[in-house]
Amino acid sequence: MVYANTEDVLNNKYKNIKQDSISKQYEKYIRHVDTYWERRQEWAICDRDNTSTRGINTNNYAEAGIRILKDIVFQRFRPTIWFRFLNLLL
Repeated sequence: MVYANTEDVLNNKYKNIKQDSISKQYEKYIRHVDTYWERRQEWAICDRDNTSTRGINTNNYAEAGIRILKDIVFQRFRPTIWFRFLNLLL
């Protein structure tokens, strides 16, 4: 549903989820979908087209999470001080 290009596609996907026999078995899931459906202007790409995101559909939380992951994983390879960098080269 997030990547639906038009409002019609988004509505069809929502109806399919609501009418799906498997999802009907999970009451909490349906409530969860309904809760987020009310806030679709915040997350649906078709509703966010008129904002000035320049085609970037991410947020600061995602960017910060990736940066932390990179810092932890690649910490030993990322020289933070020039002195360390020079020691690595020599």
